[in-house]
Amino acid sequence: MPTEILKPNTHLKLRYTVSRRRRFEFRVEASNAVSTYIVNDDGFAAFETSRVGVDTLNDDIPASGGFLNRREHHQDLVLPSSGTWWLLIVNDQDEDVGVHYEVYI
Repeated sequence: MPTEILKPNTHLKLRYTVSRRRRFEFRVEASNAVSTYIVNDDGFAAFETSRVGVDTLNDDIPASGGFLNRREHHQDLVLPSSGTWWLLIVNDQDEDVGVHYEVYI
C-alpha cells in the first residue's frame, strides 16, 4: 500500500485509465480525516479551478464517488464511462496527515 504524507491544506491527485468494464475500487486509510473524490477529466478541471484556496472544498465538484472527512474510505463502484479518472485525496486539516491508499481497476 503506497504511503504519502500530505502537508496541511494540500491534496494528492492520482490518475488512472479505467477499462471498458468501468470498475474502480479504492481504499484510503489516513491518520486524520481526509476527503476523497473520484472524478473524470471534467471533474478534475472543476476541482482545480473552483478552489478559492487549497483549504477550501467546493460541494459543486462533479464527483462519481468518494467521501468527505473520514479516516477510512472504501468504495467499489462502476463508473459512468471508461477512460481517464482521478482519485483525489484532500487534506484540509491544519496538520500533516499520513495516507495509505490502494486502487483496483
